[in-house]
This record gives sequence, structure tokens and C-alpha cells, in this order.
Amino acid sequence: MLPLNFLTQGSLMVPNGIDLPLVFPGVRGKISKTITLADGKTLEAGSFAIIQPLNLDKQEETQKFRLTPYQPADASRADLPEAQRNIVIHSDNTCEVELTNPEEYLGFNIEQYQQCNEDLFGEGSPSMDDVKQFRVPDCFFLAPIAAILAQPGGASYIRSMMRQNGDGTTTVRLFHPKTLEPCYIRVQDAYIVDREGKLNNHTFWVHILEEAAASVPEFFGATVPSMSEALNGGTRFTAFSLLTGCPAKETYISHENFFAWDIAHFFADELEQLAAIPVIREADSSRADEIVTAVLLSKMKVLVNIFPEDTQTICLKLIDFYNANKEQWERIYNDKQFGNSKSRLEALINHFSIDEKNEDVVKLLRELYTYYHEMFTGIYSTEALEIFNDITSNLAAGQSLAVGTPQSYEDEVEGLRATHAYTIIETYEKPNPFKDREERIKMVRIRNPWGATGRLYLPSIDNAEKVEVIEAREAAIFDLELNEFCRFFASYTSTIGFDTVKVLAEKREILTAKMQNLLKDNDSKVEKIKAYFQCVTELVTIQMAAVELLDDEIHEEISKAFEEEPLRDQQSLMSVIEAKKLLMMNFFQTSDCDLIAASITHWWKNSKGQLSNEDERTYQHQLVESVKGGSELWTRFVENYQFNSSVVLEPLNRSLQMASYLFETISQTKEALEKLSENVDGTEQALKALFIQLALLDKHLNYLKENKDILGLWDVKIEILLEQSEELNQYVEDLLVKNSKATGFRDEVQKELQLSLDTDEFANKAEHLLVDMGLLLNQYVEENTVPTPASPQNEKLPQWVIALKGIVEQVLSIIFKWKYAPAPAQESGYNRPAEPKDDAANCGKFGIFRKVIGTSPQGSSPVPQELPADKPEDSDPTVLRQN
Repeated sequence: MLPLNFLTQGSLMVPNGIDLPLVFPGVRGKISKTITLADGKTLEAGSFAIIQPLNLDKQEETQKFRLTPYQPADASRADLPEAQRNIVIHSDNTCEVELTNPEEYLGFNIEQYQQCNEDLFGEGSPSMDDVKQFRVPDCFFLAPIAAILAQPGGASYIRSMMRQNGDGTTTVRLFHPKTLEPCYIRVQDAYIVDREGKLNNHTFWVHILEEAAASVPEFFGATVPSMSEALNGGTRFTAFSLLTGCPAKETYISHENFFAWDIAHFFADELEQLAAIPVIREADSSRADEIVTAVLLSKMKVLVNIFPEDTQTICLKLIDFYNANKEQWERIYNDKQFGNSKSRLEALINHFSIDEKNEDVVKLLRELYTYYHEMFTGIYSTEALEIFNDITSNLAAGQSLAVGTPQSYEDEVEGLRATHAYTIIETYEKPNPFKDREERIKMVRIRNPWGATGRLYLPSIDNAEKVEVIEAREAAIFDLELNEFCRFFASYTSTIGFDTVKVLAEKREILTAKMQNLLKDNDSKVEKIKAYFQCVTELVTIQMAAVELLDDEIHEEISKAFEEEPLRDQQSLMSVIEAKKLLMMNFFQTSDCDLIAASITHWWKNSKGQLSNEDERTYQHQLVESVKGGSELWTRFVENYQFNSSVVLEPLNRSLQMASYLFETISQTKEALEKLSENVDGTEQALKALFIQLALLDKHLNYLKENKDILGLWDVKIEILLEQSEELNQYVEDLLVKNSKATGFRDEVQKELQLSLDTDEFANKAEHLLVDMGLLLNQYVEENTVPTPASPQNEKLPQWVIALKGIVEQVLSIIFKWKYAPAPAQESGYNRPAEPKDDAANCGKFGIFRKVIGTSPQGSSPVPQELPADKPEDSDPTVLRQN
């Protein structure tokens, strides 16, 4: 189903009938010569405009452009490279113009397209390392791309989004972020560059994804299709839906509200409610205690993780201390020199620790400082643990995650940037690297889409137990301790249900690679045949997984369709498919709506326990035929299977024929023996002929039993032959008891035939014995008949001679045909079709057998028909027998 070069040029399947005009995202430029518009307005020479070609690929037409005026703006952030090219876009003044000589009016002297002849994916690509943001403010888009690649199967999924067309263009599949319907976009194989070079430092395929996304600005709530507006900031939520076609979930990290040391805010409601307690206590002290407990209950649930004992007492101690020192507390808390919560708490501790009477409360504040702000303690709040566990479980489930920093930090944070998106790669725990503590440290590994700049923890030079934090440019991937992660990030985004979508793309690639290897390697033909059937089974599994991916609404429509009358359910099903055609074609990777309907029907019947073997065969045949029609690889794979099948099945075919005919001649020999008494002429020869045939039959039945699993692939069963063999064995046991000479002849035949020989040598030995027997019979005929011109054979010749002579001739004929049946033609290379047959008009789908009917269980070779009970010389010895 995938193209042969999917590893370098992508594997996207574009549905038939999709109109894919070439789109060009706008680039920054200048108006070289004043343009007068239809409404009388002008675009003055020297003014700036985003220039979007509308039909650049159609040189025969007058060139059309969409022009959007803009003005350069100052850099908004000195610490963000992507914030250095800010502009103000006047999208309300966007206009379209036709220009017969565009080079006279438009100057592509700020940005321009630079054609690229590279493969979409190079060696080791796609990978997270390919994503390197520089001067385009689209971290919200790039962090989710890297997040997809951070998970197993991510590279397969990225390849499934894109297909290099071989004509200088690439088609990309994105999804409408609201409807999640697939959207196909064809862009030029080009970089967008300016005087400094590429706008970003990515590998080529990332640029193509950016260009495709910039071409649909409405997906981002923008109007101008250009990197400058469409990718000028956005949300990770939108980006994930756009890239995956799956919904996403945003989780906010709220930490300031839960800092229990911030008494005025943490206990804000409780301070007001507890103000009335002294009055209540005077009236009813027991009731007052109950009220206090009830008021503090919600906060006690938070503090119990820090102070598991005497939690209520500690709450009251903090509240009383605040009330007693409110003026000093508020003065320090609101001092602007303390820019963040950590520095505020440090100042409060330093101030109140001067007075020894505050020792107990200061101790509590120090414990709260350690709990909330000190790194590498192994002590985490309930909220932090919930965040860690949620991220861990999402990653384990195969979801992709990205995280964002707040709009600003109170102080500069080494290695991190505000208003920036990062990829979450993994979570893990480890022993404390800085302090000798039992608690394990929880870490979150993230990646900067810049491909550089992160936050590192190092032991302090002065004290190895203290942590020194530095910014490291080389640390694109770095680990954050959980408390810092919760402190410095505002929210994270995770996909929902992306694991199954991604796995489907990976399974398609694994199957394709497996098929390619099977066409190249030197495995035995039997192993290749088994592998073929395994591949077909895997293909069916992939199609069934595609059905499972359909949303609940579609599944409900499918259920309704199958509730119709049998003659109408297929029409209803096709209506369901037609209504969601693009979505269906994307999931099933085919434009064959009949195959989609067959896949859904197969899934439905199987889910209801109504799937018959015939249904299975029919569907598999339809599936193979459909994918073969659109895939060079599957065409080659089936051809290879045809050849291997013809080679492997030829000897099995002949052994089946041999066994079938031997049962007939053995039956004739038994009849001849029954007419002879033990000591009359002919008994010895008949016994010898019987044991030769039995030994020959046993040899071929053993050969068939050894290959029973191969025969089973075509639903060819040998059980009836084996049952007949058991009946013969019983007959022989009875014969050995009744006929005193039988044992001696059996042993003599077995000794002469050497039962350990292979099938070919064994047949030669049996043939020689039968030839010798034939010579003896001929000699007997010559000695006991007097030929006359009227009758070449004496009518008084014993009947046993005539019967036995005929049996020997039949068996010799069988052996001859078995030995000298034509072998399949062996063509060079791995694309070897089956040998052409004279009666090709009667061949099955793949021309492997002659005189056959039906199709195989895997939809790829015919099921053999029952052999006719003709004489050997009148029958075709190359037909498999189905029992």
C-alpha cells in the first residue's frame, strides 16, 4: 500500500479526485513601482507588502498576486531570536492584482523562494533533531511536531503526512483543527529565504510542513497566508489537532494559589470566617471547635501532605501569627525588591527569625520553603505529583505532549524563555544527585524547539550538596526537577487518541519493509509462502484497526446501516462512506470506496460473530486485488508468491495425485488377492505388488503430512487420505494373520526398498521392483500362451495374470508421470510470474493451477477441486486434491 521510496519521499496517499492546486505562502517584499488598484487606491513604490503568488505554476496565464501591506516593527523580546523580525500587518488592505510584468512592480528582495532538489527525508530523518527554530515565531507548531517524533511510531506518522510528487512539489495532509477533517495542500519544494539565509534551521521536510501550514491561515485564526502572520504565534492545542486529526487537552499548572506560606492569600476565606470565632466561643466553646474544624477542612487537606500530624493546630498557629504581625508581614510581602514568591518568603523568614519568640513559626515557614521552593528535596505537593503522574501516564499511553511557559517571569530564569513552547519527552525518577536523602527525585525531560539552549543543574563548587543552575546553549534536551517544572511552566497540552492513529502508520511501514525484505532475502520458498499469508493477515488487521479509528458518530451510522434490510444495508453503508469520504479514505489509505465498504462489513460481521470462512476468503481476495492495483510493491509481492507457490505446490500436487491413484490400484490388488488362495500361482506376485504399493503410498502420505501446514494455507485437507490409510493398515494386519507368507513378502519388500531413502530415490527403487515384476509376468505370459493370428492373447490365460499385469502397468505409469511432470519455469530476479499454461483461460486469479475452481483462503490462489476417479493415464497429474 505504501510506495517503494516511502522512507525518503513520504507515504501519504492522496485520494483520487482531489483538486490540488499549487499554493505559495506569501513572502515579504517591496512594491517596486506604484500599483493603482481598481478602487482608485494605490500601493506606493517603496512600501512593504506580503506578496503571495496565486498562479505562479501556470505560466500561460496572466500572473495574479495577493498583496498585503505591512510595516516593520521593533523587536518585542531581546531574548527570542524569533522576535527580531516583527512587523505590523494591515490585513484589512489586502488586495489581489493581475500583472503582465510582475518583476517591474514587485520586488522579491526581502524574502524569496529557493528551489530545493533534496529528498524530503534524509538518512536518520525524520527525527526531533531535524526541528530547529530560528527566526519564525512558530514554537507552538514546532514543539508538537517534535513531540510526535519523541514517541515510538512518530517518524512513521510524519512520513504518512507527506508525499514528494517528483515534479518539484510535495503534498501535505493537515487537519482542520475544529472539524478534524483532512485537508490536502500541495506546495513547492522550496525554502523561504532572506538575505541572511533560511528563516529556520530545520531539515527540509520541516520547512515544507511550515509552508503548508502557513498556506491555511484560517486554521490559526489569521487571514494572510504567510509565515509572517499564520505562524506568528498560536496555541499548541491548535497545532496538535492540525497535525494529528485528534482532539487535544490543555492542563493548566497553577502553583501560586497553593503556596500555604502565603497566609493572607492561602487562608483568605478562612481569615474572614474565623474572625467571628471568639464571640462564638464565649457562647458555646464546643460548637466553636466544630466550626473551626469545618472552616479549615479544605486547607488541612493540602497541609496534611506537609504536616501529617497536628495539622489543624499548625493551621491555627500560622493564622494567629499572621494576625499578630499583619502590618510587618504585608510591608515585606509587598516590597517590590522581592520580585517572586521565593524571594518574598526568604525575606519573611530572615525578618521574623531575628526574634526568638517566633522560632516555632519560622521553623514552619522554613519547612514550607523546602516543600515549595527548594530543589532536589524529593518532597512534592499533591498538585505537583498529580501533574507528574498525569504526564507520565499520557506518555505511557502513547500520547504526545508539549508544554508552555507563562507570558513573563518575575525574574530571569536561566535556560528558559517566557512565552515559549517546549516538547515533553519523558519523565523519570532517580536518586538525589546532590544530597544524601532517601527521597527519589522526579524529573521531566524536555526539548527546546530551537535545537539549543536549556537549563542544567551542576553541583556547586563551594558545596557539593548545593545546586548551581546554568544556561547551556548545547542543551537542546534537558531535565527539569518537578518542583521547577511546576514553577516555571504555565500549562501543558496532550493529544487524545493519537496512539492508535500513530500505530496504524507504523504498522503500514513495518508491513511494507517486511515485504521488501522478503522479495530480496534468500529464505526458502516455503518460508516465503508462509510469510505471504502472514502479510495478508497483517494487512487485514490494519484495515480492521482503521475501522476502529472511526469516531463514535460514524460507528453509530454504521450500526444503523446494518439494521436495514439486507438488500439495502450496502446502499446505506455507501451513503455513510460518501458523507465522510475524505476522512474514510485517509484512515483506510485508499480511494476504493467498495473496499472501504467491504472492510467495514468484514469488521461488523466479525464483531457480531457472523463472519464465515467464505466471508474471510472473499474479503481477503478483494483486499489483495485492490491494493495490488495501486501498489507496485504488492504487484511484485503477489507475482513472487505466484512463482514460489507453483514451485512448492508442484511436488505436493504430484504426491496427492500419486496417493489418490495408489488407493485405486491397491483396491484392485486387494480384489485380485481375494480371488487367489494362499498357495496358488500368482499369490506371491500379488502380495509383493501390494506391499510395494503400500510402501510407496506410505512414503507419499508421510511427505504430505510433513507439509500439512503448507497445504492448509490453501485449505487442502488430507484427513480423508489418512483415514483411508488407517483402514489399509488394519487390512494389512488382518492379512498378516491370515496369510502365512505375507509377513515374509512385506519384510522382503521393505528391505529391498530401503525405507530411509528420500522420495525420489524411493520411487526409483519401487519402479525397478515393479519393472522386474512386469518382466516376470511377461515371461509367464510367453511361457503359457500360444499366440495365433486371430488372437494375440490366449483366452485361457489366468485372470490373475491379466489383472496383476494391468495393475503393475498402471503403477509404473503413475510413477513415470510423478517423476517427469514439467517443473515451473524459473525466471531471474524476484518478480517471477507463474509459468504460462496452455489452458490459461481456465486459470484462477493467479494462474498457479490448472483445472481448478474457487479462490484460496487468502484471496490469492485457487482452491483445488475434487479429483475425478479416472484412470491415471487419462488424468492431469498436476491438480491438487481437496479432501
